[in-house]
Amino acid sequence: SQLQVLDLGSTQVEGPLVESLLEALINVRQLRLNDAKLAGQIPTTIEKMSNLEVLDLANNPALSGPIPEELGYLFQLQVLILDNNSFTGPIPFTFRFLKSLRELFLTNNPYVNGKLDGFMLNGGWKDSLHEMRLYNNSLAGPLPTELGELTSLRKLDLSNNEFTNEIPTQLGAVPGIEEIILRGNQLVGGIPPELGSTLQESNFDFKVLDVSGNALTGTDTPIPTELARIPRLQELKIFDNPQFETLKKPKVSKFLCNRVTTQAFAMYT
Repeated sequence: SQLQVLDLGSTQVEGPLVESLLEALINVRQLRLNDAKLAGQIPTTIEKMSNLEVLDLANNPALSGPIPEELGYLFQLQVLILDNNSFTGPIPFTFRFLKSLRELFLTNNPYVNGKLDGFMLNGGWKDSLHEMRLYNNSLAGPLPTELGELTSLRKLDLSNNEFTNEIPTQLGAVPGIEEIILRGNQLVGGIPPELGSTLQESNFDFKVLDVSGNALTGTDTPIPTELARIPRLQELKIFDNPQFETLKKPKVSKFLCNRVTTQAFAMYT
């Protein structure tokens, strides 16, 4: 078959993904089966769709089982959307081989667990990934320092998981990042001043930092003044953290006085 794009989103496909069907679609570059009432597991034969650039299986809550490692052998894949399903287990380590991946959306899969460093270590897509959204899962462990190596990353949302330890200072080294959302985890320590200073020096696009709903404590200056000097920062969300719940108005005022721009700004404490 010479079919390049197959979009059956929001149709009544229903039932399991049939292996023979996938084998017949080896030339397809875009496969969209979102909202199609799929059930069962993703067949391992999906590996044969070697030309696939876009795979969208979102919003099929009966689609379950482990995420097959064979997805990591789709070397042309640029967009992978697996939101709102019932997958289980860790993100396959083979995802590190997706050297062309630009967008990874794996949200609202509450039984997806494990650590991030398994598939991020030496990730081949560190120069291509623009957006990674992994919120509302059960991912755990420390945030890997390798996040700072994602040189093309623009938006990172890891909210509502079970991440622990401190916020890695390396996140500030991503040159064009616009949003960092770490809400609703178990992160400790403070907001590292290095995060603000690095973003201040090398990033003129950064707009949103959300660290609300963690266990951050920090020091006598829990909001680094370096954050105030990020030119385009629009939203800083720090509520529901132990140290910030008793944050005194003078400290907030001192932070706001360090703002170096009149750009619209909202601070949620």
